[in-house]
Amino acid sequence: MLQNAIKLNTRSLSRALGRVFLCYLRCALYCQCITAFLFAFPLQTGRIDKSYPTVCGHTGPVLDIDWCPHNDQVIASGSEDCTVMVWQIPENGLTLSLTEPVVVLEGHSKRVGIVAWHPTARNVLLSAGCDNAIIIWNVGTGEALINLDDMHVDVIYNVSWNRNGSLICTASKDKKVRIIDPRKQEIIAVSLCSHFTSAERAYRGRTFFSQRSSREARGWDAKGRECVMIP
Repeated sequence: MLQNAIKLNTRSLSRALGRVFLCYLRCALYCQCITAFLFAFPLQTGRIDKSYPTVCGHTGPVLDIDWCPHNDQVIASGSEDCTVMVWQIPENGLTLSLTEPVVVLEGHSKRVGIVAWHPTARNVLLSAGCDNAIIIWNVGTGEALINLDDMHVDVIYNVSWNRNGSLICTASKDKKVRIIDPRKQEIIAVSLCSHFTSAERAYRGRTFFSQRSSREARGWDAKGRECVMIP
C-alpha cells in the first residue's frame, strides 16, 4: 500500500525519489513499485495516508519525474508503460487524485527511465528509454521533434542538457560519455570511461562528470577532452 511504500522526512531527497521545486517548497515523490506519485510539503513528516491524492495515470511504475522550469504547475513523468505524460497540477495542490494528463507522449518501445525539460525553450521535453533512444518532444503538439535512436548501443543511464540547451550529455552502460548536438543529430565528442563501473552525472558548462566506484570523480573539457581529477 502507498502508506507502506513511502515515508517522508525533511532530509534532502535524491533523484531516485523525486525532485523538489523550491519556488513552491513542495516535493514530488514516487516509489518505483507503484504507478503513481504524489506531492507533499517538505515540513510534513511521517507516513502518508493511503487516501492521500496522487497523480495516477500510468499503467506501469513511474521511473522518473521532472518539474517544468517555465511553468510552476507542470510536471512530466516517465514510466515502465513506455509513455511520457505531462501533468497540470492545481496551484493549491491536489485535493483529489489526478488521472488525466495534459498530453500523453508515445514513441518509445520500452520503458522510459529519464525525462528532462529543455532549460530555455518552452514546451520542449526530452525522454530516454530502455530502447536506447532519445526523443525530444514538442509538448504543445504532442509530436516528436527529434528522434535519436542510433546514438547508443546500450542502456542510457543519464541525460543532461547543457545550460542553454544546445547540447546534451549522455552516460551509457557501454561506459561511454557522449556529447550530442540534437539539432544536427550527431555525436560531437565521445569519452571512453573504461575505469568506470557506471558513468552517471550531469553536464555543466564545458565540463561533465562521472562518478567512480572508487568514490572519485573526473571531469572532462568537452572541447579539449582533457581529464581533471576532482578531489
